Amino acid sequence: MSLKASSIAQLRSELLLPTQQQSQMRDAVLATALTLCMCEIHSGGDQPRSWRLHLEGAKAILSTYQQTSSNSASPDPNSQSNLLKRWYTSIEALAATTSRGLRAGQLPLLSPGMEMSEAETEVEVFLDDYFGFSTDLVDGFKEIGAA
Repeated sequence: MSLKASSIAQLRSELLLPTQQQSQMRDAVLATALTLCMCEIHSGGDQPRSWRLHLEGAKAILSTYQQTSSNSASPDPNSQSNLLKRWYTSIEALAATTSRGLRAGQLPLLSPGMEMSEAETEVEVFLDDYFGFSTDLVDGFKEIGAA
């Protein structure tokens, strides 16, 4: 069995666990989905655009972060979870510039993990060392893809 097939099999088994056990492995599952997405992008994938399935799976996992983050204190910006959110945001922004852009409903006005009150305040713009580009370009890339 190849490493990719083994990773997908393990990811499926993790996703079938009860919700409480899933939350304990959420960062690992999200990292796996993002890694598989990047592997599909760089290798060309078995199926055209198969990387989008992993990106959509990562988005679904991130939606569970938003549900639990409203119940917790302010998150550490350097935490593993926030690094994974930044990784997702960078892939999603670049996906918006592809010929198919983002799928319908994937042009949120808020970045993953942001609440409406956070979006209304000014966001600090900086050159993100992980993205490799300025943070204010994310929305611009999404607008290009939506056009």
